[in-house]
Amino acid sequence: MKKIVAIMMAVVLVAMGAIFVIGQTSEGPKREGWGGKKGMKRGGKMHRGGGMMFRGLDLTDAQKEQIKAFREASKPALQPLMEAMKINRQNLREARANNADEATVNALLAERRQFSVQMRAFRQSMHQQTLAILTDEQKAKLQEMKQKRTERFQNRGQGRRGGKGNGETQL
Repeated sequence: MKKIVAIMMAVVLVAMGAIFVIGQTSEGPKREGWGGKKGMKRGGKMHRGGGMMFRGLDLTDAQKEQIKAFREASKPALQPLMEAMKINRQNLREARANNADEATVNALLAERRQFSVQMRAFRQSMHQQTLAILTDEQKAKLQEMKQKRTERFQNRGQGRRGGKGNGETQL
């Protein structure tokens, strides 16, 4: 009887050890879609949810190819702006770390705002050109999806606080 108990204990200990070893060596669950700070790495490149806004619109293969070709064609125009923004971010980080004077930091922040405006204009232009590929039905469905997303966002705090989502709690 003591041998059986000892053998069972050994099996349980080995099984528990195996669970810990597997848990330490695995990379964790694989997630699709958005994640991390700004996107997930896929194949060594940062992916920022390129087609997320068109998910659920039942795009044809031709539309998917048009959108993909348009995005690929726009990358060379976007690359210099992205590089300039990266350099600005690094310069601003260094200026703050080195306790640079206020004028230098303000100049870097003004440059950053200018890049932000340029990026918004570029994205808006891309968005308008991409919308031109959609049919009227797809545009209507996209608008409906945006409305639902806005409503979900506005209502998301109500269930947790018990209030009306305005930070008030009920006693």
